Amino acid sequence: MPRESDMPDCRELDDRQRRRYRSSYAPTQFSLSRNAPASYMARQAMVKVEEVRRNYRGGTALDLCCGAGDYAFALADSLERIVGVDFSPEMVASARRRSAEEGRRTLHFCVANARQLPLADASVSLVYSLAALYSIPAVEGVLAEVARVLQPGGSAVLELGALYSLNTLVCRATPDVAEAFHLPVARMRRMLTEAGLSIERDRSFQILPLWGARPLWLKPLLLPFWPTLLKPMIAGRMLDEWLSALPGLRRLAFRHMMICRKADLA
Repeated sequence: MPRESDMPDCRELDDRQRRRYRSSYAPTQFSLSRNAPASYMARQAMVKVEEVRRNYRGGTALDLCCGAGDYAFALADSLERIVGVDFSPEMVASARRRSAEEGRRTLHFCVANARQLPLADASVSLVYSLAALYSIPAVEGVLAEVARVLQPGGSAVLELGALYSLNTLVCRATPDVAEAFHLPVARMRRMLTEAGLSIERDRSFQILPLWGARPLWLKPLLLPFWPTLLKPMIAGRMLDEWLSALPGLRRLAFRHMMICRKADLA
């Protein structure tokens, strides 16, 4: 597990990301609703929610990089207590307002750096982080914190972004989105292991970018009909997930949802 003295100073990068989030993203852009149309992204989001439910064993769960709390609200009726942490004051304020409006007593949100979580050692039974870790520099420090706050035998559902994917090319050609910190899949796995987390499953998604308009030479794979073609559910999995898991394609799929476990002291 990396020591604090070994970690790079990421304050400037963090501040730059915070400014990008403040100018380019609004809480309502990330709304997750049970009544949302069955779009590709809505279906993928519900697959993630079900994976979190499947790995929950009671106690407090940590929603790491929670944004406006969309996943926390989707899981609120299934989990006993959720603590949401995010670096954006605007997103956390939105989550708190919604929680107060809905009378959610089991949801708690705070502003904090993911590399310095305001939680005690071994204080949560489950950590999940969805659609966020690939925008964080020096993510190994975050993974070390996940392992620190996770109870022995606890689970983590962590979504990371693959470097060698078409999505990386679209991100590089779209400068107004958050800066990308994508990783080779082999490095993802190594970093999780070094943090003290054993990988039980790797669910991969998004073999095509499914968003954006650049680079122009990639235009045929950015057309809006691709999400419709890839969203059908087959035997409990999206067609996109089946394709993204094929030998030779897994490393090229962008989203890797790693289901991990911290070793039990027993």
